[in-house]
Amino acid sequence: MRPRKTRRYMRDIIPKKSERTQKDNKAELRQLRPVFDEIPVDAITPSMIAAYRDKRSAKTRANREIALLSHVFNIAREWGLTNRENPGQGVRKNKETPRDYYANDAVWKAVYQKGEIELQEAMDLAYLTGQRPADV
Repeated sequence: MRPRKTRRYMRDIIPKKSERTQKDNKAELRQLRPVFDEIPVDAITPSMIAAYRDKRSAKTRANREIALLSHVFNIAREWGLTNRENPGQGVRKNKETPRDYYANDAVWKAVYQKGEIELQEAMDLAYLTGQRPADV
């Protein structure tokens, strides 16, 4: 991918994302860069991405990293750095186990009572809409 391309992505794209996503993307790039930075964009293949996926012990993180790599590749196409199809498309993802934590009434009430009005309103909205507070 060449360092210049990931630096441009970090400079032009990441700052437009939420603070948490910026932090996650920077951590993901720290994992991806040693493997893919010195490879020209047009030389990256689906089998290379699959090998990266298989090598990573953190399976869920590997999925996030591959998703970011795919986005970087799509942006590189927009910038005219490649005309190739995205090599990450069609690469199988690791199976993920969804989280099953649900706050019981005591936890919900304790957080609600200690929270600022904005948090309480977000919790009310999340409860009424069925969304997670982070998505409200």
